[in-house]
Amino acid sequence: MKLIFKLILVFLCISAQAADYISVTTDNLCLMLKATDSKRLEQTYFGRKPANFAELKNIDRETFAAYSTSGTTNLFEAALQAVQYDGNTSTELNFQNVTVETKDNIVHTAITLNDRVYPLSVTLHYNAYQREDIIEQWVEIRNDAKKSIRLSRFASSDLSFNAENYYVTNFHGDWAYEMNMQEQRLTSGIKIIDSKLGVRTNMYSHPCFLLSLGGEMRENTGEVVGGTLAWPGNFQFCFEVDNQNKLRVLSGANPYASERILEKGESLATPAFLFSYSDNGAGTISRRFNRWAQKYGIKNGDRSRDILLNNWEATYFDFNEEKLTKIIDD
Repeated sequence: MKLIFKLILVFLCISAQAADYISVTTDNLCLMLKATDSKRLEQTYFGRKPANFAELKNIDRETFAAYSTSGTTNLFEAALQAVQYDGNTSTELNFQNVTVETKDNIVHTAITLNDRVYPLSVTLHYNAYQREDIIEQWVEIRNDAKKSIRLSRFASSDLSFNAENYYVTNFHGDWAYEMNMQEQRLTSGIKIIDSKLGVRTNMYSHPCFLLSLGGEMRENTGEVVGGTLAWPGNFQFCFEVDNQNKLRVLSGANPYASERILEKGESLATPAFLFSYSDNGAGTISRRFNRWAQKYGIKNGDRSRDILLNNWEATYFDFNEEKLTKIIDD
């Protein structure tokens, strides 16, 4: 039965002419997108993987833009903001096609969107790590116009949620006071977690977060979304609660002082954003990212390795063999 379900989902993804729904799934997660009759790409669901395809009709009660743009009907922060060669600041993307490739444990989905007027294309890339229940997303923006365009915002991910309450946990600190957890409730307006340092961008704020849906975060119960950006440069997480108490989370490189000019035929690939969902609390999210990092984030992270001794703050420049040997023995 599981095999039949997977085959149905793959068929639906590959054949855009035969279906409206595009699913990005792992063993236990599902991000559901929908190409509407008007060719808009929308997010309809993100959470536990449904037991059968028929459940999609029950969860498709409201939709959000899968990758929001500025200058048209969107009245809030946008994932993409572009200025065309003629000065036009409006971008409206149409769904074009989708491809799906499977390689071992990773299912790669690429969804191409084109601007309705200008030769601008946006491809949403998703790597679904099946066993780890992690989804990796990045975006490729391409200019096929004869003249250059300017990009002011280019988020890697645009996720939306609808819950009664939202609580975000981030990590901050300084030298000798690193990685402190802080949780706060998100209310109407925008909460920004970012870095503008250029280098050592995780010095004061770390490019990761935990988002609790419905109440304060707990370790073993409740809905929690975890996200982290695979990017050593300036980053930004933008959490915006709108007038209907819906939440949009934009994640990616910090747009501050980072406008990009795309010449004819040039493309920009954004940093990768990795995220997961759990309805069993934050502990499940932590263990999933730990397993992912061991296999994909750290070279030979799943093998035993030699121990490296760093004696810098233990001895500074005052050390000898006797001191180092004692530290190793300890």
